[in-house]
Amino acid sequence: MPRDNVAKPEQIQMNGPKFITDMGRRIAMADVNTGAITTLSRYAVWAHTGRKHEVIEVGNDIDDLMKRHNVPPARVVPVRRPLYPSAED
Repeated sequence: MPRDNVAKPEQIQMNGPKFITDMGRRIAMADVNTGAITTLSRYAVWAHTGRKHEVIEVGNDIDDLMKRHNVPPARVVPVRRPLYPSAED
């Protein structure tokens, strides 16, 4: 999906249909106590459950998530831009 075809956060009406957040790339986090590495998925599908928004699925395949949850490109919101290019971009 082209990066110029994404919504700005202020353009998304958050209490409406599902939307997807894009972290820009997968994020690796280390537990400071054990050193265990956890890798977070790049994309998260959000839905309003009546009381609040909840992540209902995460993944790294944007096309699959958009298709299965019927989310158009205009409802994909970049959370942050990566500081450095990665092999996945």
